[in-house]
Amino acid sequence: MRKLFLAMFGGSPARAEICMYLNAAAGIYQVCDMRCYPIDKDTESPNYIKARDFYLQYREFRKIAVGSELAGVEIQRTEPLFDEMLKNANIAPQQESIRYALAAHKGMRGEDGQLLDICYTYAEQEDKLAGGYYGKANMGAVINDIFVREKVYEKLDIYKDIQTVLSGKNSLDVVIICSSFGGTGASLGINFGEYLYDKFKEDENFHLHSIHIQPYFYFPDPIFIQDGGGQREKQIDYKQFYAKSAAVTSVLGEREDLIKKDTKEAVFDRFYYIGQEVLDKVSERNSAAGGQDNNIHIIDMLVSLAVQDILREKQNKGTQLYGYLYSNDGT
Repeated sequence: MRKLFLAMFGGSPARAEICMYLNAAAGIYQVCDMRCYPIDKDTESPNYIKARDFYLQYREFRKIAVGSELAGVEIQRTEPLFDEMLKNANIAPQQESIRYALAAHKGMRGEDGQLLDICYTYAEQEDKLAGGYYGKANMGAVINDIFVREKVYEKLDIYKDIQTVLSGKNSLDVVIICSSFGGTGASLGINFGEYLYDKFKEDENFHLHSIHIQPYFYFPDPIFIQDGGGQREKQIDYKQFYAKSAAVTSVLGEREDLIKKDTKEAVFDRFYYIGQEVLDKVSERNSAAGGQDNNIHIIDMLVSLAVQDILREKQNKGTQLYGYLYSNDGT
């Protein structure tokens, strides 16, 4: 049976995860062993909780639909706890800022401290991000480096499950689902994929893919509110938000070893770039003030359909780059 593991980094893939359960219930996916591993720092976000609820509903629906063409895919879901990952990396809650995290693991003497001052403002260095990285991909990138050095990823269930499947000489497809925006997914997703590639690239049964989500939310202009004599933003500055996303995409676009070609080894067999041609105003509830309680969007369904595309028996050869661009006029 085809085995498919989905590593979903950050809050954005949670909406696509919901669409996956809807597709599975409708019998769209080919029969396979599918396992979901949502890895998010903000486990209290409405999207994360809804995805868990849909998973439980799918399991109940599968019991009812036994013997029919519906709900034919067995899906398992494991929630790696981000706080446990931080604990394994010896990062205490009070150290969840760039300055404290680096000080705890490297010390910030001499050139380290100077480089930190060049890359980040003092406010960015001190920003406490215990609830989530929320557009702070730089913070997530620092934490990722520490995770790699402290071998935290090797303690994850998905890593151990990959080892188990490959030790049995079985073929395995692993899909990294993340976004170019936000903090957790933008910084940890592709990096985790590269980590897995380095560990398992010698095994011919290991196949690695990525579904990379571009921003499509509407963000109103930021509102500044009084905060103890000062001012702070209540909503995300969308211009800054999209500039950061563009920076992440540009970095990935310049990497020639991310997408596999016939004559060159690379990290990913298939790379799906899914986004929107023109930003449209989806919903007022999709503003930053909505606490990630976002409505399902067509992009989320396209992500779930990319999963089905990976499951196709006949796959094209050559450069495996797929782009789904949805325009605001519905084309």
